[in-house]
Amino acid sequence: MSGMSEIQKIAELRDQINVARAALCCLAREADDVSTPVHATSLNAFYKRYFPGQVCIEMMVLLQSLREAVSLPNGFWYPTPPRLVKLQDRYLLLSSQPTQHLEKFFDVSEFGLARLLERGDFEKLPEQSLGDWLGVQGELEQWFEAEINACIQCLCDTRDDGRSVEVFDCWGGGKSHWDFWRDIKESVRIPDRALCLCREKASFGQTRYFVGRIANNKLIQEAVRRIDDIRMRYGFMALTRKAPSYRLDYDDVFVRLNFRQWLPKEEMRLLQAIGIPLNANSRSSEYIFQKWAFPVVEDLLNGLRMKRGD
Repeated sequence: MSGMSEIQKIAELRDQINVARAALCCLAREADDVSTPVHATSLNAFYKRYFPGQVCIEMMVLLQSLREAVSLPNGFWYPTPPRLVKLQDRYLLLSSQPTQHLEKFFDVSEFGLARLLERGDFEKLPEQSLGDWLGVQGELEQWFEAEINACIQCLCDTRDDGRSVEVFDCWGGGKSHWDFWRDIKESVRIPDRALCLCREKASFGQTRYFVGRIANNKLIQEAVRRIDDIRMRYGFMALTRKAPSYRLDYDDVFVRLNFRQWLPKEEMRLLQAIGIPLNANSRSSEYIFQKWAFPVVEDLLNGLRMKRGD
C-alpha cells in the first residue's frame, strides 16, 4: 500500500511525543519520587532542548487523547498511571514513560502513536477495559435515548425569526453526515414536531449545535444543554435506519479504512493509537492498520451502526 510519506511523518511525530513523555515523566517525579503536577512552562523549556523554537502543547494534547496525561487547571499537566488495555491478542501499553525506557522491560512495538505488547510479564501492571479507556458509554441506542430524554427536560420555547438554522435531516436522502444538513425551511421530510439536531453560526466563527423541535419547517423549541453533536448524528441515523458506510481494502500486511464522516472523539482515540492517517480532512478520512487490528476497529464501527460499503 502507498503512504510511506505518512508513515515517515508518524515516525517523526513519535520522536516529538516521546520527548513530551520524557519531559512530563522526569519533571513530575523530581520531588522524592512522588508525582507532582508540571506546568506547561517547564514542559516547554525541556521540550525546546530537543526541538528549538517549538512548544509541546500539541504533543501534550495528543498524550491527553491517548489518556497518558491529564490537563489540570492553570496550565498544569499530570501523568496517568501505567496500565494495559487488551486488544485481541495484543495490549496497549499506556504510560508517560518514553518508549526508549519501556523497551528496557518490555518487547514494545509501535504503529500508530501508542505502544503495543504481544507478550511479556503483565502481572505488574493493572488492566483497563477498552470501553473504559475509550470513554464509550454503553450501546449507541441507549445512550441516544438517555440524551434525548435529558434534552426534553431542557426544552424552552423559542423563535427562529432572523436566525439561519440548519437541521440534520436524516429522514431525507444522503450517504454521509455532510449530505443531511439542510436549511430548516427546506427540510420537508422531517416529521412534524420532531426533535432534531440543529446548528447555527455563533460568535467568533463558531458553530452552535443543539437539539430543537421543528413544526411547519420552523424551530419552536430548543434544549438549553450541551451535547456531543457528532455522536448525536450517529444516534439520529440509527433512529432513521440510515447507516453511514466505510470502505476496506486489504493486502497481506495492512488494512486501509476509508470513511466520509467524522467519528466521535472516543472512537478517534483508537484510530490515533493504532492507525496511521493517510488522509484526514473535513470531508473524508483514510487510515491504515496492521491486519491484526481490524477486528477491534470493526467492532468499534459496528458500535456506531456503520456498515461496510463497496
